[in-house]
Parts: sequence; structure tokens; C-alpha cells
Amino acid sequence: MFTPSYSSPGFKKLIHARDIAEPHIKWIIGEGDISFWFDNWSNKDLSNYKDPCDRERNVSWFLDDNSRWNEDKISIYLPNHVGNEILDITIHKNDKMIWDLSINGKFSFKDTWNKFRHKKNSMLFWKIIWLKNFPDKISFLAWQIIRNYLPTEDRMKDKGFQLASRCVWGCDDEENTFHIFWTCERAKKIWQNIFQMMGWQFDNGGHSNMDSLFAHWSHNINPSSKGCIFNHVILFTCWSLWKARNNKRFRDIKQECSQISASIRHLVLLQHWAFPYKAWQLKGNSYFLNLIHSNKSVCKLQLDIKVAWKKSDLHFWYQ
Repeated sequence: MFTPSYSSPGFKKLIHARDIAEPHIKWIIGEGDISFWFDNWSNKDLSNYKDPCDRERNVSWFLDDNSRWNEDKISIYLPNHVGNEILDITIHKNDKMIWDLSINGKFSFKDTWNKFRHKKNSMLFWKIIWLKNFPDKISFLAWQIIRNYLPTEDRMKDKGFQLASRCVWGCDDEENTFHIFWTCERAKKIWQNIFQMMGWQFDNGGHSNMDSLFAHWSHNINPSSKGCIFNHVILFTCWSLWKARNNKRFRDIKQECSQISASIRHLVLLQHWAFPYKAWQLKGNSYFLNLIHSNKSVCKLQLDIKVAWKKSDLHFWYQ
């Protein structure tokens, strides 16, 4: 269908949607008050066989008085192989429009969306950073790490800033996301300590970016165990490394490896106080299980703040 250039954007979108939707709108034959040649009821393009004088012919014209197919009329207009397929179509009581993308024939946004949307391969590591009952800011940091969106020195140079771009811990290497969180000697010491706590073997090779590293970790975390202590500790470690880097960069506060490891343990305890760990989350890790049990006596700090409103002494009306 030709769409005039002066048509509104809304009308143009409707025409575009019509071209996409029409092939999936089908008919169940009943009374036959639909076009024999143009409506989608037979899974055949019958318009190729139409007579120029019979453009307006309805399906009902090809039915007899008993609502059965009239074989003589069909044989006149259609080839034998097409006509035989038409004769096999069951006649129902009423005409009914159906949507062929759904099981029950009724239009469904869900079924339609799943048909037309462009699916991308599921990235398993997204499931280990976006967690229920977990600090969003830490999950967001992990997302920035994977996407390489953090304002590291190398990225600032790419944006035109004149910087030395050296690691804050005194390394000769250029600062980038992968260096901060993995290849820096300080980061290696932290991860070695953390992996020892978790009972994992530390393997520093075979990775070139944080994307592949998180993908590797995701394969070591069972999808059904999403939100386990291993999952949390990985994210807490990334958070603590980034926080230590910023303290050194902007406040000239140098945190030792033992202090960074202590902050990770503290985050585990804070998480437990906010949302107590269940047995399945701590399964297979005696270190953090003992850490939590040994700190049961530490009470969560609670502040009850009372708020009272005091009536103003000013006597005037707001205009």
C-alpha cells in the first residue's frame, strides 16, 4: 500500500504494523463472510487464481445450502490439487479470526513479542551480579567493570585529559580496569587471600579482560546457587578494591592488603545482618560460616529517630 508523504507518523507506523501482522491473522470458516481470494483462511495464495471479474467473491459463494463445499464451483476456479486441499478444510458454525502466533488463537502481547524481538545470547555472568537482597551500588559497579565504563586513567586519556595514567599502588603499568581488579600485584594478593578463604585455587592466567574473568567465575557458580557466599564475596572484593583505589587516588589514604581483606569480611557481616545467610548460601565454605557464627554476639546497630512537627508561630496566609 502506498503511503502519502503527508501522512502522520502514527498512520505510517500503523501501516508498517499492518504489513507485519497481516500474515499472522487467519480465519476459521463458518458462514463464509470473508474474501475468498484475499483473506488468509486456506494457507494458499488464492489471489493467483482469481478471475478479474470475481474480485469481490466471498467464501460463502462456494458453499451449498447445507454449509458444505460446492465441489463444482471450486473445480471451475481452482486447479485440482488446490481444490482438493480446500475441500479438506472443515466448515464451522461461525467465521472466527485467529492469531496464529498463540496456542489458543487469541492475540497475546507476550507471544507476539517473543516472536518479533531480537534475542541475544544470554550472558550467564549477568545473573551473578544482579542479585536479590543485595546492594544495588555494588551490582552496578560490577556492571561498570564488565562494560569497562569506570573512569580509570586510560579512559580519561581517551577523552582528552592529560594524565600520567600510572597505577596508584606504584606499579609501572598503565592504570586500566583489568589492571586495577586483577593484574596489579596488590589485587593479586587480595584475590589470593580471598580464594584461600573460599577454598578455590587461584589461577591468574588465561584472561585478558574482566568480561572473560566474570564469565569464568559464572561457570564456577551453579546458576541454582545464585546469591551464595562465593557470589557475594567476589562482588565485595571488587567493591573494596575500587574503594581502596579511590582512597589512595583522591584522599592519599593507603590501605594495606590486610585492611582491604578486613573490609571484605566486614561487608559479609553487614550483608548477614541485613539479610541473614541461609544454609545453602554458606554450604561448602567453612571459613565464612565460622566468621558469621563467631560474630553472632555483635548486634546490628539500630537507630530509632523520632520526628515531630512544630506549628509555626508565624500567622499569615500563603497567597
